[in-house]
Amino acid sequence: MTEQLRGSLEVFGFADLLQWMELNRRSGRLMLSRGSDRRAVDWRDGEIVYVSGFLPRNRLAIHLLRSGALAAPVLYELLAQSLTGGGTLSRLILDGGYDTHDGLSLRVEELSRRLLFEMFEWRDAHFQYDPDYTVERILRISLSMRGQALALQGAKDADDSRRDPGDPRRTNEPDRRAFPFARRDISERYWDLLEEIG
Repeated sequence: MTEQLRGSLEVFGFADLLQWMELNRRSGRLMLSRGSDRRAVDWRDGEIVYVSGFLPRNRLAIHLLRSGALAAPVLYELLAQSLTGGGTLSRLILDGGYDTHDGLSLRVEELSRRLLFEMFEWRDAHFQYDPDYTVERILRISLSMRGQALALQGAKDADDSRRDPGDPRRTNEPDRRAFPFARRDISERYWDLLEEIG
């Protein structure tokens, strides 16, 4: 059993944490939290194998809906099957022929990158590393992200956004003036609205 590591991102920055995990070839789960927003980064031998968020807008199902990869009726049916013991959402998507393995891998990586890059802006957040957490690859999906490369890009993006306060990447808040009211858009924004009203 290896000792757990915990701390604050004010002391140990997210970029440093990613590099430390990669260089020391760590395995396990790195949990990060800021208020009600919690995220998990799963590692195996210094490689990121999965990233997930616990808020509805950070879930794979919502990402697939928003990206247009799955239509709402199909997604709701697959989620119902998954919740009643029919298997994982990703397995149901592949078995049902709704996406290819490569296509789903790309969508998982898109979501993972977004979740990771948002955390570079987190200061008032805490982390906990559990080396004993058993990490399994999700359907053999392999992410092409490396801790050091992410750390460099994330630090550059954060620095750029601090220099340009008008940059929309500076905040995670959606632009309220750009809220579309088309039927599909309302369906896609459902989870965001639910979070806002508590």
